[in-house]
Amino acid sequence: MVSAGCFGLVAACILVPAPGRMARHWSSATIYPWWSLVLAVVGMVVALAAPVLRRRGALVAVTAATTGVFAAELAGIGLVARKHWHPAFGYGGGYSGGLGRLQWLALLIFAAGAVAAVASLVRLWVAGDLPRPAARPTRRTAVAVGAALLVLLPPAIGMGDSDGLDLTSLAAFALIYSLPWGLSIALTGWLGPVAARAVLTACTVCALIALVGPQMDALVSQPYPAFALASLAVLVTLLHRMRSTSDDRALTR
Repeated sequence: MVSAGCFGLVAACILVPAPGRMARHWSSATIYPWWSLVLAVVGMVVALAAPVLRRRGALVAVTAATTGVFAAELAGIGLVARKHWHPAFGYGGGYSGGLGRLQWLALLIFAAGAVAAVASLVRLWVAGDLPRPAARPTRRTAVAVGAALLVLLPPAIGMGDSDGLDLTSLAAFALIYSLPWGLSIALTGWLGPVAARAVLTACTVCALIALVGPQMDALVSQPYPAFALASLAVLVTLLHRMRSTSDDRALTR
């Protein structure tokens, strides 16, 4: 229920400045992309279903893994929005709500997402899915893909914009995209097979949504190549894990 409450708080913080205006014309009312609300609502529904499924171990792992990825990305969005609201107003955006209030709401989004992400890790640990190391080749693949996204995705996104390679922009891209995806993928090397596949599926969904866009308003132009490659990398990792025959006998030495 902690995670469900956190996701509900995220959704409320996104909508509370002007729900009616957002329903009519989303992009003129807020800097948050529409899919941030979708992640919050889906995360809340999945988290609410978790207690009902607690006696079914595999589904518990799926719900915990999925909400963990969504929560991590929402935490990054909130932290970036806390700083980004100010320049967004300066760019001429007629957003709903006062600047100070919107910045505090962004901090609440960050805090709620962070708490939900930690709660997901705790649930995986209690369920015995973390740590549960996979075989060495599977771990190496997970770490390699995760590290590659962590390091290469921010500059790849920034290359689509003449002002996208400064340190502030790269940090923003890392917080929203590469940190949640890269760390989640790397973590799958120490997750049970069901939880690992759920994490990779959630990362694939997030990457594909980012590919569809849009991104946070006035943050970056649509970097289709970067998100296309990220989606492909995560999908290939998911297929590799699904075809792995070593998950059930995973050992570390």
